[in-house]
Amino acid sequence: MDKSKQRRNLSITETIIMRFIAAILFSSLFVLMEDKQRFISIQTLNNFSDYRFLLCYIIIFFGITLLVILADYLNIKNIDAFFLMMGSFIYGTGIALNTTDIYYIATTGLFVVLVFWYIATRLGYTYKYFRLSDKKLKLILAVFVLINFFYLVTLLLLRVYLFKCPTFDFGIFVQMFHYMKNGGIPYTTCERDKLLSHFTIHFSPIYYFILPFYMLFTSPYTLIVVQLIAVLSGILPVYLMCRNKKVSNIATLAMCLAYLLYPTLRGGLFFDFHENKFLAPLVLWLLYFFELEKFGKKKLAGIAVFTLLILMVKEDAPIYTACIGLFQLFYKSDKREKIAGFSIAVFSVIYFFVVFHFMGIYGDAGSAITSFGRYENLMVSDYDGVLKLVLNMLKNPAYVIKQLLTAEKLEFILWMFLPVLFLPFRTRKISSLILLVPLVVLNLLSNYGYQHSIYYQYAYASGVLVLYGAFLELSKMKGIRGRAFSVCIIVMSFLMSISCISDRSVYYNDYVNYHEKIDEVRELLEKIPEEASVSSSTFYLPVIAQRDEIYRYKDGDEMDYIVLTLSGSEKDTNLRKAEEYMEKNYQLFGKIEDRVIVLEKINK
Repeated sequence: MDKSKQRRNLSITETIIMRFIAAILFSSLFVLMEDKQRFISIQTLNNFSDYRFLLCYIIIFFGITLLVILADYLNIKNIDAFFLMMGSFIYGTGIALNTTDIYYIATTGLFVVLVFWYIATRLGYTYKYFRLSDKKLKLILAVFVLINFFYLVTLLLLRVYLFKCPTFDFGIFVQMFHYMKNGGIPYTTCERDKLLSHFTIHFSPIYYFILPFYMLFTSPYTLIVVQLIAVLSGILPVYLMCRNKKVSNIATLAMCLAYLLYPTLRGGLFFDFHENKFLAPLVLWLLYFFELEKFGKKKLAGIAVFTLLILMVKEDAPIYTACIGLFQLFYKSDKREKIAGFSIAVFSVIYFFVVFHFMGIYGDAGSAITSFGRYENLMVSDYDGVLKLVLNMLKNPAYVIKQLLTAEKLEFILWMFLPVLFLPFRTRKISSLILLVPLVVLNLLSNYGYQHSIYYQYAYASGVLVLYGAFLELSKMKGIRGRAFSVCIIVMSFLMSISCISDRSVYYNDYVNYHEKIDEVRELLEKIPEEASVSSSTFYLPVIAQRDEIYRYKDGDEMDYIVLTLSGSEKDTNLRKAEEYMEKNYQLFGKIEDRVIVLEKINK
């Protein structure tokens, strides 16, 4: 028998140490849960006496001891390992629920991962908690998908309901779909304070695939739900790739959960609606068809269809397909695979320059993408183009490295790679690092802060390529090592996914405390006639954006209706503005104290 599969039990010394640590973790958890201020301050510790802590510890220690004795009587071995895993995991979860600090959660996560790694490698195949049947795998994945959907959809819809979605990037799309429904053209007025097509800013014909759902359920909520379903659907190509590679069930579970729980995908959902988020499932489907072993019509058709769909998402999407094509060219050994990859790369480059050429002619001059304004840190003058930008980097690589390693970008790198334990860098094939080129070019080189943050849309496709790089490495691992990495990826992904959106649970409290006021505001805003022109504060604009003419408020606007927020620091300023309007040609249409004031033009 293979030594790795032989039965291996813990020694008495190991069980005592494990029990000691588990009891400390469970006891400390009680201390933290009693007063959450103890996560950030030690001052409140006086309220939890040493006597109480020691008593708590003794009870838990001997409680675990009794359970171990009972388990031993029932011939259940290594139960101390189970309690240590649960103790570290629950304690880590408690911390994750109360912080979004990447260094805090990274340190906590690494401790928990080390516990699981030790137990996974120490007990190996004999430990039943690391064994998984096909039926259990499908059940766990189904449960996780449903829990994820209902948890996220509740928070995301509450975000819309509570007026937490701004004009950018939600109000503009609500109005855009209003125009698409009624005329087929993606016009907006609130994006650039004039009537223009959104495609002059970003070329995204993919929106026409979403339009039927919006026409069926005409509501801002529809956009959020459709986007969430699309993002979660990416688990299907991940699962199919794992089955195609014949990786173990625990590794399949690890990769599927790594996708579902990936901080970049979860964090970005809370910046409302954007075309970039549809890249995640589309890129995965393209990779799935490239992974198919049989080279035939099905594979070529899948590659062609999903390449075109990705290109339809945005003008910079060809960067992703070009890199995937180059990866296939240099990574794969099959000549037909290389030709397919080369063809995709060439077509993507041509498409990229054609689209940018026409956007330069017909696009809006203020577009930051078209003018390369998001790379001003690498430009000597405003007139530098792509070629000059590349030459600037080649002339001063030391400066480029400095741009890649700022504090914010290092945090971003941790959010991107730590959930999969930096596995993409474990590769022995340099060609696989081509998958990380979009991350460097689109997320790390730019000094545009949103592009290297997990709380916006810019890292969706880059993140999926990181996950794919991890998949390639995990699929090569066999035996205990592969099992240990899989378990640890699940643990780290879970902790980081909770941490990255832990502060969003406040939406539940806001709903309970303020829903009556919110309903009053909604009733007032719904009274504004649909045909009227409106100038609105940013967070109220999405709710009333289903109209032909609406603008984000700026001083001096004179639309039919003016909607001003009375929340926070803007209250006093906007009350003065309202008085000035009413001294001119406006009258009070409605007011909700500490929320909103609506003014109506007298002679419209």
